[in-house]
Amino acid sequence: MDRTPETRPVSVRESVDRVLASGTRCASCFVQVLRDEGVPVPPSVAEVAPALEGGIGGTGHACGAYVAAVLASTIDGGGGADYRVEGTESPRPLNPWLDAFTPLSAEAAMTARRSALGERLAGVARERYGGLDCAHISGAEWPAVGAGPLRLYYATGGAERCSAFIADTVEAYLDTHGGPRMK
Repeated sequence: MDRTPETRPVSVRESVDRVLASGTRCASCFVQVLRDEGVPVPPSVAEVAPALEGGIGGTGHACGAYVAAVLASTIDGGGGADYRVEGTESPRPLNPWLDAFTPLSAEAAMTARRSALGERLAGVARERYGGLDCAHISGAEWPAVGAGPLRLYYATGGAERCSAFIADTVEAYLDTHGGPRMK
């Protein structure tokens, strides 16, 4: 189905809120919203998403949605450069680390997209929330275990803030990776 911004029924934020309301958390929400829109997500990212939720490993450190987006950007980098040496059928020696800095390689394009994504989201997190960790984004004490911190999370607008940052993450991923745009 062709879903241009004009024909798409809901906004990114509405999609994020719907997925979060179903009990899904940050990193898995990022994956699900992209999948719901027909954007391919590397299976390995979907598999590790639960381990990223609540900040990597539930520690409240780096936002799980942010980490999932950067992982998806890295893993979905594409088929790589053509390593065949001109006039031969043998591939040239491969050095993925150095090739990432070769301007015409596919790895360089992937690195640029990943950097643009990471920098954009880090800037949003620093500007709006003061950092990329769960405590800054949610505005709540961390780790959020037990009834007290969870009440604080909801009472201080933590769910609202997390939802907004997950929506920012989806939008940044779509912008930097040429995915379909939601409203």
